[in-house]
Amino acid sequence: MSERGERKQRLGVGTIQVLFAECLVFPLGLITAAYIGRALGPRDYGIFAVALATGDVIEWTMTSLFSRATVQVVSEAADWRAVAAATFRLQTSIGIALGVSSFLAADLVAGALGEPSIAWLLRALALELPLVAAGVVTRNVLTGRGKYRERALSSVFRLSARMVFVIALVAAGFSVRGAIVGEVLSTAVWLAALSWLARIPTLTPGPPEGNRRLWSLARPLFMLALSLRVLDKVGVVALKMLGASAREAGWYAAAQNFGIAPGIFAVSFGPLLLNALASSVRGGNLAPGRPLVRNALRVVFGILPFVAFGAGAAPEIIRLIYGAGYEPAARLAIPLLGSAMGIAIASVAGTILAAADEARRIVRLLGPVTLAALVALAFVVPRFGAMGAAIVIGVASLTGAAILVETVRRVWGVSLPIGTFVRTVVVSALTLFAGLAWPAYGAWIVVKTLVFVGGIIGALAVAGEFSKEDVQLAKGMWGGHSGPPHRSTI
Repeated sequence: MSERGERKQRLGVGTIQVLFAECLVFPLGLITAAYIGRALGPRDYGIFAVALATGDVIEWTMTSLFSRATVQVVSEAADWRAVAAATFRLQTSIGIALGVSSFLAADLVAGALGEPSIAWLLRALALELPLVAAGVVTRNVLTGRGKYRERALSSVFRLSARMVFVIALVAAGFSVRGAIVGEVLSTAVWLAALSWLARIPTLTPGPPEGNRRLWSLARPLFMLALSLRVLDKVGVVALKMLGASAREAGWYAAAQNFGIAPGIFAVSFGPLLLNALASSVRGGNLAPGRPLVRNALRVVFGILPFVAFGAGAAPEIIRLIYGAGYEPAARLAIPLLGSAMGIAIASVAGTILAAADEARRIVRLLGPVTLAALVALAFVVPRFGAMGAAIVIGVASLTGAAILVETVRRVWGVSLPIGTFVRTVVVSALTLFAGLAWPAYGAWIVVKTLVFVGGIIGALAVAGEFSKEDVQLAKGMWGGHSGPPHRSTI
C-alpha cells in the first residue's frame, strides 16, 4: 500500500475507533438523559442544563486554548515527551486557577442568570475544571501521537462512569445536585484512565525553544474553538438570562441534546484529521494533503442525510426519550440540527485551515458571525423565545460554515465536489420529507431507523457517491487488513 493510502487508511480506522467510542453517548448518554429528564421534570432539567451549559462555556474556554495546538505540535515534534510534559503542566495550572476563580464567582454568575439555586451547582462544577484541563491535554497528546485506540478507550470509561454515577445519585434522591456530582465523578474516572493510557512524563523538561510554537498556534485556534462553542451553547444560556422560563430552557436543551450526532463526529474526526494533515504537510507544501482535504469535506457533508433523518423523526424520538412534557422540543429540532451541522462543518474546515497555518484568518472570518449572533439573540429571544434563539443560532452556524468552506477552497485549492453537494442535499431533502410523512412511535422507531439508514446509504451508492477507492478502503478497514494503525512514536 502507498504511503498516501496507508495514511488515509490509518485516519479511517482511527476515526471509526474514536467515533464508535464517542457514539456510545447514544445508548449510554440517552439512557442517562431519559432517566434524569423524567426524574427531574422539565423545570429541574432546565436548571441542570443551564448549570452544565454555563460550566461548559468556562471549561471549553480553558481547554480550547491548547487543544488543537497540542495535537499539531505533538504531531510535528521529534520528541513528544518534552512537548507533552510542558503542555500538561501549563494547562493544568490554568485549570486550577480558573477553578478557584469560578468557585469564588459562583454566586455572582447565579445572580446574573436569575437562578440563585444554581450557585451550589456552579461551585461543584468549578472543582471539575482542573480535572478537565488535565484530561483534555492528555487526550490531545494521545491524538497527536496517533494513539487513536487509546483515546477511544478513555471515552468509553467516561461515558460508562457518567451513566452509572448520575443515575445512581439521582435515584438515591439527590436530584439536580446528584446529577452534577455524578458528572464530576465521571470526569475523575476519565482522567485516571487517560493518565494510565498516556503515561506522560510530567517532570520532563520542556523543549529548548520553549512553548513559542504552541502559543503561536494556541491563540488563533482558541478563538476558533471559542466561537464554535459559543454558537453551540449560548442559546440555552441566553434564554434564561433574557427572561425565558426554566421549563422553556429545558425544552431547548432536550432538542439540542437530540442533535449531538454532528458534534460527536466533529469531536472524533477533527483532531485525527489535524494529526494526519500535520504529518503530511511539511515546509508549506500543501500538495500531499489535498486528497485528505477533499475526502474530509466529502465525509463531513456525508452526514447531512442522517441529520435530516433525525429532524424528520424528532417528534417520535423526543417522546421516546423524554416522555410527556417535552413535546415543544420537537419543533426546535430542525433549526438546532441545522446549527449542529453548521458547527460540525465549520469545525472540520477550521481544522483544515489550521493545518495550513491559516488559523488567524479563521478568527477574522468567524468572529463577526458569532458577534452578530449574540446581538441578534438580545433582540429575538424576548419576542420569540426558544424558537427565535434556535433559528438565530442555526442561521449563524450555517453562515460560518459556508464562509470557512469557501476559505478552504481559496487556501488549499480544494473544494467540495459539486456532485457530492448535489447528491447529499437531494437525499437529505427526500429523507426529511419522508421522515415527517411516516410517524413511527414506540418500537416502530427502530424499524423506521433501520429502513432510513439503509435507504440513505443505498441512495448515495446508486447516485454514484462512493468511488472504487472508497469501496477498497472500506474493504481494507472492515475486511481484516489493519495495516499499521498508528505511526511510530518511539
